[in-house]
Amino acid sequence: MLGALAKEHHAKQVVRKELQEKRKSEALVAANNFTQAIVGHLNT
Repeated sequence: MLGALAKEHHAKQVVRKELQEKRKSEALVAANNFTQAIVGHLNT
């Protein structure tokens, strides 16, 4: 029983970590796009 709980907990942690990595990647892309847009606007 304890082993099953540990496996379930680990599986949830893995899913949560993957989701966090995806969000981090999306945030970096959005920040880069925003920066490029601001630089482009200032350079015109």
